[in-house]
Amino acid sequence: MPPKRGAMAQAIRDAYTEEVSFAVIEEWSSKVVTDLEARATNARHARQGVLSTPYTADAAEAVPVSVVASLREFQGQLHEIYRAAETIRTVIACRIPELKAEDNLGVEVQMAVLKMIDSLEGKLLGGSGADKDGGAPGVAGMYATREYLAARGSVEDKVLGKAGENGKETKSAAPSLLMELQQIDADALLKLELSATQISTQIRSFINIYALNWKKLIQPRPNPCEKNLS
Repeated sequence: MPPKRGAMAQAIRDAYTEEVSFAVIEEWSSKVVTDLEARATNARHARQGVLSTPYTADAAEAVPVSVVASLREFQGQLHEIYRAAETIRTVIACRIPELKAEDNLGVEVQMAVLKMIDSLEGKLLGGSGADKDGGAPGVAGMYATREYLAARGSVEDKVLGKAGENGKETKSAAPSLLMELQQIDADALLKLELSATQISTQIRSFINIYALNWKKLIQPRPNPCEKNLS
Protein backbone atom coordinates (compact mmCIF):
# COMPACT_ATOMS: atom_id res chain seq x y z
CA MET A 1 0.00 0.00 0.00
CA PRO A 2 1.44 3.40 -1.02
CA PRO A 3 2.28 5.84 1.77
CA LYS A 4 -0.21 8.52 2.63
CA ARG A 5 0.22 11.87 0.93
CA GLY A 6 0.83 13.68 4.21
CA ALA A 7 3.51 11.19 5.20
CA MET A 8 5.25 11.68 1.86
CA ALA A 9 5.33 15.45 2.34
CA GLN A 10 6.57 15.11 5.92
CA ALA A 11 9.34 12.74 4.85
CA ILE A 12 10.68 15.40 2.47
CA ARG A 13 10.55 18.02 5.22
CA ASP A 14 12.34 15.73 7.62
CA ALA A 15 15.12 15.21 5.08
CA TYR A 16 15.45 18.93 4.27
CA THR A 17 15.38 20.67 7.62
CA GLU A 18 16.03 24.32 8.37
CA GLU A 19 19.46 23.29 9.65
CA VAL A 20 20.31 22.19 6.11
CA SER A 21 19.44 25.54 4.55
CA PHE A 22 21.00 27.51 7.40
CA ALA A 23 24.28 25.67 6.88
CA VAL A 24 24.30 27.06 3.33
CA ILE A 25 23.51 30.55 4.59
CA GLU A 26 26.35 30.33 7.13
CA GLU A 27 28.84 29.27 4.46
CA TRP A 28 27.69 32.02 2.12
CA SER A 29 28.04 34.59 4.90
CA SER A 30 31.40 33.44 6.27
CA LYS A 31 33.20 32.32 3.11
CA VAL A 32 31.49 32.65 -0.25
CA VAL A 33 30.89 36.41 -0.21
CA THR A 34 34.49 37.03 0.83
CA ASP A 35 35.77 34.69 -1.88
CA LEU A 36 33.70 36.48 -4.52
CA GLU A 37 35.01 39.87 -3.46
CA ALA A 38 38.60 38.62 -3.58
CA ARG A 39 37.94 37.16 -7.03
CA ALA A 40 36.59 40.52 -8.22
CA THR A 41 39.66 42.33 -6.90
CA ASN A 42 42.05 39.85 -8.53
CA ALA A 43 40.22 40.16 -11.86
CA ARG A 44 40.46 43.95 -11.72
CA HIS A 45 44.21 43.83 -11.15
CA ALA A 46 44.67 41.21 -13.88
CA ARG A 47 42.71 43.34 -16.33
CA GLN A 48 44.94 46.32 -15.62
CA GLY A 49 47.93 44.11 -16.40
CA VAL A 50 46.42 43.01 -19.71
CA LEU A 51 45.69 46.58 -20.81
CA SER A 52 49.22 47.71 -19.93
CA THR A 53 50.89 44.93 -21.98
CA PRO A 54 51.66 45.63 -25.66
CA TYR A 55 50.08 42.96 -27.88
CA THR A 56 51.91 41.49 -30.87
CA ALA A 57 50.96 38.67 -33.23
CA ASP A 58 52.50 36.24 -30.73
CA ALA A 59 49.56 36.95 -28.43
CA ALA A 60 47.31 35.06 -30.87
CA GLU A 61 49.41 31.88 -30.74
CA ALA A 62 48.44 30.91 -27.17
CA VAL A 63 45.41 31.55 -25.04
CA PRO A 64 46.32 33.39 -21.80
CA VAL A 65 46.49 30.59 -19.24
CA SER A 66 45.75 32.90 -16.32
CA VAL A 67 42.55 34.23 -17.90
CA VAL A 68 41.21 30.76 -18.69
CA ALA A 69 42.16 29.50 -15.21
CA SER A 70 40.33 32.42 -13.58
CA LEU A 71 37.20 31.83 -15.65
CA ARG A 72 37.19 28.09 -14.95
CA GLU A 73 37.65 28.62 -11.21
CA PHE A 74 34.79 31.10 -11.30
CA GLN A 75 32.65 28.58 -13.15
CA GLY A 76 33.31 26.03 -10.42
CA GLN A 77 32.31 28.48 -7.71
CA LEU A 78 29.11 29.48 -9.53
CA HIS A 79 28.25 25.81 -9.94
CA GLU A 80 28.57 25.23 -6.19
CA ILE A 81 26.48 28.32 -5.39
CA TYR A 82 23.76 27.15 -7.78
CA ARG A 83 23.61 23.71 -6.17
CA ALA A 84 23.47 25.28 -2.72
CA ALA A 85 20.68 27.63 -3.81
CA GLU A 86 18.65 24.63 -4.94
CA THR A 87 19.07 23.12 -1.47
CA ILE A 88 17.57 26.26 0.08
CA ARG A 89 14.80 26.24 -2.52
CA THR A 90 13.93 22.66 -1.58
CA VAL A 91 13.78 23.47 2.14
CA ILE A 92 11.37 26.35 1.49
CA ALA A 93 9.31 24.88 -1.34
CA CYS A 94 8.54 21.65 0.49
CA ARG A 95 6.99 23.74 3.28
CA ILE A 96 4.48 25.59 1.16
CA PRO A 97 1.21 24.74 2.94
CA GLU A 98 -2.20 23.88 1.59
CA LEU A 99 -3.49 26.92 -0.23
CA LYS A 100 -6.35 28.69 1.54
CA ALA A 101 -8.28 31.90 1.06
CA GLU A 102 -6.94 33.46 4.26
CA ASP A 103 -3.75 33.87 6.29
CA ASN A 104 -1.35 33.74 3.35
CA LEU A 105 1.23 36.25 4.58
CA GLY A 106 3.76 33.53 5.30
CA VAL A 107 3.13 31.93 1.92
CA GLU A 108 3.71 35.29 0.24
CA VAL A 109 7.05 35.56 2.04
CA GLN A 110 7.96 32.09 0.81
CA MET A 111 7.09 33.01 -2.77
CA ALA A 112 9.06 36.24 -2.58
CA VAL A 113 12.17 34.43 -1.34
CA LEU A 114 11.80 31.74 -4.02
CA LYS A 115 11.74 34.54 -6.59
CA MET A 116 14.98 35.85 -5.12
CA ILE A 117 16.49 32.42 -5.68
CA ASP A 118 15.25 32.54 -9.29
CA SER A 119 16.95 35.89 -9.74
CA LEU A 120 20.20 34.69 -8.16
CA GLU A 121 20.31 31.59 -10.33
CA GLY A 122 19.71 33.75 -13.40
CA LYS A 123 22.82 35.74 -12.50
CA LEU A 124 24.78 32.52 -11.96
CA LEU A 125 23.85 31.22 -15.39
CA GLY A 126 24.44 34.59 -17.02
CA GLY A 127 22.33 36.19 -19.69
CA SER A 128 21.84 39.34 -21.69
CA GLY A 129 18.30 40.12 -20.57
CA ALA A 130 16.98 41.60 -17.35
CA ASP A 131 15.21 39.24 -14.99
CA LYS A 132 11.43 39.02 -14.90
CA ASP A 133 11.15 41.50 -12.02
CA GLY A 134 13.13 44.17 -13.81
CA GLY A 135 16.49 43.50 -12.20
CA ALA A 136 19.80 44.07 -13.94
CA PRO A 137 20.91 41.36 -16.39
CA GLY A 138 23.66 38.96 -15.41
CA VAL A 139 27.10 40.17 -16.50
CA ALA A 140 28.72 36.77 -16.96
CA GLY A 141 27.89 33.27 -15.87
CA MET A 142 28.83 29.63 -15.80
CA TYR A 143 29.44 29.52 -19.55
CA ALA A 144 31.73 32.57 -19.70
CA THR A 145 34.81 30.44 -20.52
CA ARG A 146 33.25 28.99 -23.64
CA GLU A 147 32.04 32.40 -24.78
CA TYR A 148 35.49 33.90 -24.22
CA LEU A 149 37.27 31.14 -26.14
CA ALA A 150 34.85 31.44 -29.05
CA ALA A 151 35.34 35.20 -29.27
CA ARG A 152 39.11 34.93 -29.00
CA GLY A 153 39.32 32.09 -31.49
CA SER A 154 37.61 34.10 -34.21
CA VAL A 155 40.17 36.89 -33.88
CA GLU A 156 43.10 34.45 -33.64
CA ASP A 157 42.09 33.04 -37.03
CA LYS A 158 42.29 36.51 -38.55
CA VAL A 159 45.65 37.33 -36.96
CA LEU A 160 47.38 34.01 -37.63
CA GLY A 161 45.67 33.28 -40.91
CA LYS A 162 43.86 30.17 -42.06
CA ALA A 163 43.72 28.20 -45.26
CA GLY A 164 41.39 29.66 -47.85
CA GLU A 165 39.58 27.95 -50.69
CA ASN A 166 42.74 28.03 -52.85
CA GLY A 167 44.82 26.42 -50.10
CA LYS A 168 46.70 29.60 -49.30
CA GLU A 169 46.70 31.21 -45.89
CA THR A 170 44.73 34.40 -45.56
CA LYS A 171 45.69 36.94 -42.93
CA SER A 172 44.10 40.24 -42.09
CA ALA A 173 46.26 43.34 -42.11
CA ALA A 174 43.78 45.35 -40.07
CA PRO A 175 45.78 47.23 -37.41
CA SER A 176 42.92 47.09 -34.93
CA LEU A 177 42.90 43.26 -34.73
CA LEU A 178 45.58 43.06 -32.04
CA MET A 179 43.77 45.74 -30.07
CA GLU A 180 40.58 43.71 -30.41
CA LEU A 181 42.38 40.61 -29.15
CA GLN A 182 43.68 42.56 -26.16
CA GLN A 183 40.21 43.95 -25.48
CA ILE A 184 38.68 40.47 -25.56
CA ASP A 185 41.11 39.37 -22.85
CA ALA A 186 40.46 42.52 -20.82
CA ASP A 187 36.69 42.29 -21.22
CA ALA A 188 36.65 38.68 -20.03
CA LEU A 189 38.30 39.80 -16.80
CA LEU A 190 36.01 42.82 -16.53
CA LYS A 191 32.95 40.59 -16.85
CA LEU A 192 34.36 38.29 -14.19
CA GLU A 193 34.93 41.24 -11.83
CA LEU A 194 31.46 42.72 -12.36
CA SER A 195 29.72 39.36 -12.16
CA ALA A 196 31.47 38.41 -8.91
CA THR A 197 30.54 41.80 -7.45
CA GLN A 198 26.95 41.50 -8.63
CA ILE A 199 26.50 37.99 -7.24
CA SER A 200 28.11 38.82 -3.88
CA THR A 201 25.69 41.76 -3.50
CA GLN A 202 22.72 39.56 -4.34
CA ILE A 203 23.84 36.86 -1.90
CA ARG A 204 24.17 39.47 0.86
CA SER A 205 20.61 40.63 0.18
CA PHE A 206 19.39 37.05 0.30
CA ILE A 207 21.18 36.35 3.58
CA ASN A 208 19.47 39.39 5.11
CA ILE A 209 16.00 38.37 3.93
CA TYR A 210 16.51 34.79 5.08
CA ALA A 211 17.79 35.81 8.52
CA LEU A 212 14.83 38.13 9.13
CA ASN A 213 12.12 35.83 7.80
CA TRP A 214 13.32 32.29 8.43
CA LYS A 215 10.45 31.44 10.78
CA LYS A 216 7.84 32.29 8.13
CA LEU A 217 9.84 30.36 5.54
CA ILE A 218 9.78 27.22 7.69
CA GLN A 219 6.31 27.61 9.17
CA PRO A 220 4.36 30.03 7.00
CA ARG A 221 1.01 29.38 8.62
CA PRO A 222 1.22 28.45 12.34
CA ASN A 223 -1.51 26.02 13.27
CA PRO A 224 -1.57 24.45 16.73
CA CYS A 225 -3.65 21.58 15.37
CA GLU A 226 -0.98 20.65 12.84
CA LYS A 227 2.38 20.33 14.52
CA ASN A 228 4.24 19.07 11.47
CA LEU A 229 2.31 19.95 8.33
CA SER A 230 1.25 23.62 8.25
